[in-house]
Formats: sequence, C-alpha cells, structure tokens
Amino acid sequence: MKIAPEIVNRLSIGLYRNFGLTVKELVSNAYDADATEVKIRLDLKKKQFIIRDNGCGMTEKEVKEVYLYVGGGIKPGTKTPQGRIRIGQFGIGNLAVFPYCEEIHLITKKQDTNILVEAKINAKEFTKEFIKGKKTSIERIPIPIETFETDLPKDMGETVIYLNKIKPHIIDELQRKGTSKKKLSIDQESGYKKFEWTLRQYLSLQYPKSHRDLIDMFKAKKTESFRVWLDGKELFRNVVRNARILDSGEEAFGNVRVKYAIMSPMKPVRPEEARGLQLRLRNVAIGFPTDFDVIKLKGRVLGKLNYITGEIYILEGLENDLLIDRDRFSYTKEYDELAHFFREKLTTWNSELETVARHDKQIYIAISGIPLEQKVIKDMKDKGILSVDRSRVRIPPPKEPKGDKGIFPKHARTIVRAIEETTEYKTELKTEEISSTTPPIHIDKRAKVITVFVSPEEPEETITVLGQEFTVSHDTWDMDKTLQSICKIEGKRRVSYNTDHPIFESSLDEDLVKYLALGGMLLLKEHPQNEKLFQLFYKLINDLPRS
Repeated sequence: MKIAPEIVNRLSIGLYRNFGLTVKELVSNAYDADATEVKIRLDLKKKQFIIRDNGCGMTEKEVKEVYLYVGGGIKPGTKTPQGRIRIGQFGIGNLAVFPYCEEIHLITKKQDTNILVEAKINAKEFTKEFIKGKKTSIERIPIPIETFETDLPKDMGETVIYLNKIKPHIIDELQRKGTSKKKLSIDQESGYKKFEWTLRQYLSLQYPKSHRDLIDMFKAKKTESFRVWLDGKELFRNVVRNARILDSGEEAFGNVRVKYAIMSPMKPVRPEEARGLQLRLRNVAIGFPTDFDVIKLKGRVLGKLNYITGEIYILEGLENDLLIDRDRFSYTKEYDELAHFFREKLTTWNSELETVARHDKQIYIAISGIPLEQKVIKDMKDKGILSVDRSRVRIPPPKEPKGDKGIFPKHARTIVRAIEETTEYKTELKTEEISSTTPPIHIDKRAKVITVFVSPEEPEETITVLGQEFTVSHDTWDMDKTLQSICKIEGKRRVSYNTDHPIFESSLDEDLVKYLALGGMLLLKEHPQNEKLFQLFYKLINDLPRS
C-alpha cells in the first residue's frame, strides 16, 4: 500500500461521522467505475457487509496503484469512460471503512479481461498504524493479492467488497430498535432505518417516480441509470412526505452556478435532520441540510423555518473548495454570496408561511362548527384554499350554534369576510334549503367563487352586557356619527343592529363590536348629559384597526 505522506495524519480514525457515510464512499467508487447497479447486503449474524457492483472492475495493476493508493486524488471534474463526472476527489474513500471492520476482502474483474483479482486487507492492523500516523510502518504491512482465470463473460466487469468481522458497536447500532413512535429525529428511528436514511440522503440516487417535478428539475445526464439496492430493496432519494415546491430557479454567484428547489409539507419537517436546504455537488450530498445560520445572523427566531426543506444542486464551481471530510466548503467569496442569497430566501419564505398559517387560522375559526365541517375542510385543502393542517393552528371552540341545513346568517357573514380577506375567491350567499348530507359551502375553483348556503331559519340570538340580557335582531337604517348608527335599543330587552354599517364588513370581531356598541348605548341611557363623550366613543370604535 502506498500513501501520500502529507495525508496520513488527516486520515486517522473519525474522518466520517457514522457507518452509513463510510458505506456511501464505497458506493460512490462504484458510481465512478460506471456501474449501473450496486447491491448492498447486510449479514449481521455473520458480521459481514457485502457491496457488489457491475462497474468496469480493476486489473491487478489498478488494484495496486489506484485502489491501494490512499490520498492519490484526481483532478475535480474528471470524467469516467461513460461520461460521468467522478464523485471521488481525494482518494480516501477506501480508507473510510477501516475503523469499522477487521478485514476487507476485495474480488474484482476488469471488463474485457478473463482475470479475477483477489486481495485481503488486514483492516485491524492498518487501523492501529493509522493511529500512530507512521507512513513507513503502514507500508510494511503485507496485502496478499492473487489472480485467477474466470469463466465469467469477458465483456462483463464486476467488483465485490466484503467487510468481514464488523465491529460489535456497529452490529449493536444496526440492531437497535426505534426509541419513539413520533420519530421526530432520525436518531429515534431504528439503527437499520437510520442507516438506510443516510444512504438515501447522501448517495447519487434518483428521486421516487411519484416526484416527477423533482426528477424533471434535477435530471442529470449519465446518472439516470445508476441504481442501488439494500437487502433487495431499491433505494431512492429521501423526499419529505407531502412536500410541495414553493420556489425554484437557477442562480449564479461569480463562477458558481446552482439550481434549487425550496419545499414545504406545510407543517414541521420530519425527520428534523431534513430541515433546511441540502447542498449537492456531483449529485452527492455535502453535509446535512443547512439553514446557513439564518437565525444566528438575523438575530431573531423564524417561527416557520422548521416547515422548510429543499435542494441546492451545484452545477458549476466550488469543486476546488470542498473540504476533505466532504461535509462543507471553504468560505470563499462565491460561497458567502450563495449563503447570503439563501438566507434571504429562507427569511422570505418564513414570512410567507407565517402569513399562510395566519390566513388559514382565520378560515378555520370562521367555518368552525358548521355542518359537515370535515368535508368542507377536505374540499378546501383539495382546492388549495387551506394549506396548513387544523391541528397546527389553535382554534377556539365555536361560538355559533350548528344548523342542520345550511349556515345561520350571522355565521355566514363571518365566513364570507374570512374568505374574501385571505383568498382570491369571491363569495355569494344563497338562502335555500339543502340536504343534510350536502356540505353548506361549495367551491368553484375554475370561476374562483365560493357559495355559502344560508339556513332559512336562525335561532334567536341573545347578548348580555352589564348584567342585562337582550334579544338581538338585525335591520338597516341611515348612518350618522353616533352610536345609534350601529345599534338601537328597542323596548326593555331587545337590541337591533344595523347590518349596513361598514364596521360589520371589517375584520373586527363582530361579537366585540356588538358588545361595545350596546354597552355604550346603555351608559348613554344612564348619562344622557354626556352625549358628546359617547360621540367620541363611537369614533373610537369606528376607528379601531381593521387588519
């Protein structure tokens, strides 16, 4: 084994954070060998891990001078014979698994030859010497290499790597059961699920077929044919469930060019490790998704940042700025501009999502308690009127009584205001009897009209102010600059409200306006000499902020 002297100390134990990331390096080698299929198998009983690919394979000379040359990197942007841009850059991927097993058994056949090459590496012994960091002692460890003639098809290439005697702590981790039903974090999944998720996140995989939008957006030449299986199950790229694209495009920062998609499931992203934007270079993840320290640098909490996930594909540039752990880039001017751009994007979309949640809450409150409420909510979600789940916003219990057929008039007016203030839809009220199985709200998405069916009958409404209960009725009359423009006391226990008054068309809480107006009228009745004062009180109510 030959090792570049300047790299030895950096390649000691702990270069990669977990076993999944080290296996990712071996699969990336298969990608660079133009493999179209990689099959991974775990045999925990035998403490063995097997990776088989149908790439071009290696000759005995290539095994000695390429595979066993740690730190012999290649120039960024170098292409494979099939035209793929190579993932490997530093020549350290083969070393990644050394701390996790005691033996590496390599069997490979070069395409267009009939010679099989076999090598056995004592990973346990090498790991001891890596810790010491002595180049000479590492190179003295023998690696037996044998060659055999094979009857495999001559035009076929293949490489099989056996990781034997996997370390006990890796076996224990892969057999670990999940720690929580909610699975907020990938660490709460079983060890096997965490391992699988890591491979899905980092490898050069395709998106699931159900995400045609992402497939079309990020389709890269020479990568469509690369497929990976884990224990017989094909792996596809991680995509947060129900995430939809909010924003996408291409941007350039000096000589760096990227394509991106910002997405959200309209609720907190699960697992938590998927929150933020995933940087990818040569279709491989660089570190975990990041928010580019937006909260730290903005100096304030962004309440809906945990709703955001997404992808940033680096199309050009940054190849020479990738650090050796492949988890981050050096901080260049171009990277600083890129980070600033996406910090602003995240800040903007946080504000947008907060507005969506606020508007949805207003609609949820308005329709709370109506007949067939859940059917109406589903229809509104299907038509894109509601985006956030009801469970994500705090809704007080409904004040209005439920009707069997249609919605009572007062409740209908509240719904109309909520819809017209928060959506592009127009509304119309229809007073007609409908079936008890027919939802009282109908949505015409094409015409952008929502019809609210009003019940022809409404229960008697009452209001209690200053210890006195009044029966409520509604009427219309001309307005002046007094409280009588809003309501009139009729008899001892009846109050009539002017439904033509513009204050009832505002976003102000109708019950609060009614309470204040009637309260003012009662006080004026007891203190008629202070009429000018109550005119000012009317002005105060009328001038209340309405948004």
